[in-house]
Amino acid sequence: MVDVDGNIDYPVLGKVKLVGLTIEDAKNLLKKKFEEGDLLVNPVVMIRIKNYRISILGGVSSPGVYPILSERISILEAIAMAGDLNINGKRTDVLVIRDFNGTKTYTQIDLTSKEVFNSPVFYLTQNDIVYVQPNKAAISSASGDSRIGLISSLMTIAVSAVILLTR
Repeated sequence: MVDVDGNIDYPVLGKVKLVGLTIEDAKNLLKKKFEEGDLLVNPVVMIRIKNYRISILGGVSSPGVYPILSERISILEAIAMAGDLNINGKRTDVLVIRDFNGTKTYTQIDLTSKEVFNSPVFYLTQNDIVYVQPNKAAISSASGDSRIGLISSLMTIAVSAVILLTR
């Protein structure tokens, strides 16, 4: 288990700092330490991330926190897990919030562009937040423009009443 400082305490190796390393880099570091100490020849190191989760919010069918069982997941797979974008989701404006060593980064992604596959946040990492921005229809609905339907209905009724009464 990794402690809060990003270290593991292995009986024959002592404390090994893994914070900031990819899974592959951590495997290689542990292999090297076992080989340098003449503890093992050709060691096989397996690392699994426990409690790997991401949050998907905004214009998706099922927003929430999702546990990830595989070693990596793409933003497209994550959105599919959340039931895809709903009618209010803006495919051209998805925000990925990533916390790396206490520093938050914000990356905008256009899911309709082929460049999405080259994005540094295409593959999500532990505790990433994916926020699907609302489209214009959702914004106008939330800002009160839904009253237009009510007003136009009342106007239609009023005009119909005037026409019926003047005949």
